[in-house]
Amino acid sequence: MAPAAVSLLLALAAGSPGGAAPARVAPPAGDPLLASLASDDYEAARLEIERTLRATQGPACQVLGSFAAQRDARVRENAVRAMIDSGCRRFGDYRPYADDRSPWVAGVVVKAIERHLMVEAVPYLMDRLGDRRMVITGEGSWTIAQAAHRALRALTCQSFHFDPQGSAQGQREAIEAWRAWYAAHQGEAREAWVASGIAQARDYISRDYSPHRVEGFQLLALIGAPGVPALRAALDRQEGDLRARLACASDEPPRVTDEIPCMLEVVNGSGRRIAFAPDPGPPQVSLTRQTEAAAAPRDARPRSGAPARKEGGAGRSAKRETAPEAGPSRAATAPAPPAAVDPVAVANALVDLAPGETLRREFKVGPVPAAGRYEVRTELRDLSLRLRSPDGSTAASSSSGASAGARSAAPAKVAKPIPPPPPIVASVVIRFEQ
Repeated sequence: MAPAAVSLLLALAAGSPGGAAPARVAPPAGDPLLASLASDDYEAARLEIERTLRATQGPACQVLGSFAAQRDARVRENAVRAMIDSGCRRFGDYRPYADDRSPWVAGVVVKAIERHLMVEAVPYLMDRLGDRRMVITGEGSWTIAQAAHRALRALTCQSFHFDPQGSAQGQREAIEAWRAWYAAHQGEAREAWVASGIAQARDYISRDYSPHRVEGFQLLALIGAPGVPALRAALDRQEGDLRARLACASDEPPRVTDEIPCMLEVVNGSGRRIAFAPDPGPPQVSLTRQTEAAAAPRDARPRSGAPARKEGGAGRSAKRETAPEAGPSRAATAPAPPAAVDPVAVANALVDLAPGETLRREFKVGPVPAAGRYEVRTELRDLSLRLRSPDGSTAASSSSGASAGARSAAPAKVAKPIPPPPPIVASVVIRFEQ
């Protein structure tokens, strides 16, 4: 059989039943685009792929779809990646790859569906909730079922307690609930899906059952920009809701060369469940040596001509009363704002504490350069403090949950912004001996 005929048969075999796109003839072996798609590093080859596509006759989506007949899974995977970057937004463009045997190719197809919100691909995603094929990359590992579950929630803005690690019966019940919902609502505009999804997430978060609460937080994050105000409002907390305690101890008085074990405890001191997103890394720790003036007890007698301070009243610290050293004046430099965090990253890091429940983090301090008293100050960074707004900023939303654009467009009075949740900070003083 002639090579051209073989290529045609391979292209026909790559199609899938049920609304498949027309079969495309596989490109010839000498195609320059084929060489670029065979690269081990897609990011490095991306510009060359784009240049070659611009010089190729025919629509980019159709040209890239023709590579589904290639035996090299790397070529097929990179072709789907290039389709995403080329703006191929119809699920029909990806049909030649829909039933690809490679989990890497299947994973990128699911990514394309989520990226471009292809509502016509909902049944395809539901069919992939039982796909146990594993994708292993330098960024981690996941199954096609897990990727499809994420994409399905982002696309439909719904969640029905599907657990990729749960029982087969529980998974079947969740899939049946999703199919029933889709049968009833597939004709609606996606805006209606968004509104009902936000309401569903708020209902889950209001429950006193941690798995459902976390599911609600994750759903708001996956909905994207429309769900961020509701997500931020649900993560709001007041001063004292989370109480931080820090303790550092050793068997004997520490010396300057010692490392002292410390324990930071964060306790839910409220009467309700509190969710926050502690940074998965170690807490921020600073070790500051106290001067003799700062460490000495303050004179309780009032200064001449100054009113006496009431016992137990708030006063300034000794450090603030120490006269600054003489020197040229400097303009205060504002610290750079922390980088905004993606809502999905916040939801994935959530810890949901019941009243009285404690989160613990261990670390060590020391050695120190000289003997003396040192203040150990630690902060457990909460990613929700840097939750990215729909406009890309980290500004707090209004108490009404409306977006910044909606608030500015409203002719009535603007709701007072909610301040960000208080930081999680604790400190203790240690004396190091020589």
